[in-house]
Amino acid sequence: YDWLEENLEAYEQKIPASSIPALPGVMAGICTTKNLALMEAFFADRGDKYKASLARQLESLRTCINTREYNSAAFAEFLARYN
Repeated sequence: YDWLEENLEAYEQKIPASSIPALPGVMAGICTTKNLALMEAFFADRGDKYKASLARQLESLRTCINTREYNSAAFAEFLARYN
C-alpha cells in the first residue's frame, strides 16, 4: 500500500478508466486481517469510484478469513497425518 499511496494517481492514468473502480480487487488476494484493515483504510476515503468494488472485496476478504479460521484446525490435523 505504500507504493500505491505514492503512485496511485500515475497508476490510474496508465490503466484503462474502466479498470480504476476495480482496483481494490487487485489487492484482495491476501487473505489476512492485516490486509483487510489496510485495504479498508486505504480506499475508504477515496470517493465513490471505489465504493462498490471495495464493499465486494471487503466482504470477500471477511469470508476468506472466516473460512480459513474455521477450517485451520482440521487442515492442520490433516497435514499432521502426513508428517
